[in-house]
Amino acid sequence: MKGSGNTRSSSSRQPRGMSPAQRQEEALKLYDHWIRGGSVDINAQIDPDFARGYNVADGVKRDLDLLDTVFEPAKSDLTLYKGANEDITNYLMKQTGAKSPQDLVGKTYVDKFYSSTSDNYRAAEDYAYLDEDNYVSSMIHFNIKKGTPIKRAVGYTDQETTIRRNVKYKITRVRVEEADDGQIFHHFYIDVSK
Repeated sequence: MKGSGNTRSSSSRQPRGMSPAQRQEEALKLYDHWIRGGSVDINAQIDPDFARGYNVADGVKRDLDLLDTVFEPAKSDLTLYKGANEDITNYLMKQTGAKSPQDLVGKTYVDKFYSSTSDNYRAAEDYAYLDEDNYVSSMIHFNIKKGTPIKRAVGYTDQETTIRRNVKYKITRVRVEEADDGQIFHHFYIDVSK
């Protein structure tokens, strides 16, 4: 999608000539793009520098609205994981106004981005250690509440589950570990609800 100039007519109203089945097929193609590495493209279209509010073109907004249709309410509470680097700590502090990781406890925010997660702790942990030069890694433990919009990707080895954009996050706990080599590892425990 990025740089394609694509302005498909796929608004929440049924576009002319597109059946409900075609609309669903197009939405699943967008989700497949997300899973196959398009997550940065899609979230960058929501907000190019991950700081401003929604500044998306009409065609992109229609694509995002269409992508939102693939998400379904979680049938029960569940735990999902996301491995990340220091950037996620800075992002959480920016979203909540916290001055340090420990100040995040009790803070809430609504995330305008989609979030890739995994059912598998070990798979998510691999993403926390992708950069050997980074001495701050993070693991987010998402406590997904029943009814939260998610999408499970079938057939992927990382057991990917995506959390839809514009849901509520509440940080309930922060745990910091420091290894003998100076590596710092943040654990964030976050309740997620619609």
